[in-house]
Amino acid sequence: RRRRDSLGFRPACAIADIDYGAGEQPEMEALALAFLETYGYDQLLLVTGLMPEGSTLEDRNAARQRIAAFAKRVTDKGYCIMVEDYDNPRSLCYNMAGLDSLFALAPTLGHVFDTGNYLFAGDDALAAYDRFRDRIGHVHLKDRVAPDDMHCVPAGSGCIPVAEIVGKLVSSGYDGWLTVEQYGSRQMLDDSKAAYANVRAILQEK
Repeated sequence: RRRRDSLGFRPACAIADIDYGAGEQPEMEALALAFLETYGYDQLLLVTGLMPEGSTLEDRNAARQRIAAFAKRVTDKGYCIMVEDYDNPRSLCYNMAGLDSLFALAPTLGHVFDTGNYLFAGDDALAAYDRFRDRIGHVHLKDRVAPDDMHCVPAGSGCIPVAEIVGKLVSSGYDGWLTVEQYGSRQMLDDSKAAYANVRAILQEK
């Protein structure tokens, strides 16, 4: 079962990286389900892999169907399964349009909402929040310098409206995880401490 580490932290969810662009994945799906059962997780973050260069619309739709079928299997067993907006154009979860196409096929598939990755895709994080609010089961608070500078900065200190997004989450009754993410930071510990302090202050104001 899930144990706390030496600092007292406990993992929020299990993660499975399954390459649906490469076809059916029965073995990887079975391993993911076995992991959930063995270690007592109730949530799965599914990383869906990257589509091959030159993939067609038919290829992408077939991969979405495979993801939707697995999502149904997972939820039928009583687990929560989610996908994150992923900062690579070859991902089926790259932007709002891609997620719309996937969610249309998978009504029980949840969303790990990453504030900074939407900016990377050229989408507005607030618009994405409004679009997908009912699916959000986990949140990554990632902030960036500017639309033309994707370097990460401590959440609440960049161009992403982190305070407004957190306020909307709190007002909606969201009681899940808020994870600060400093991907690519050269001073990971200091930036994580600053992000934690910023988010804590935001929450205290709400």
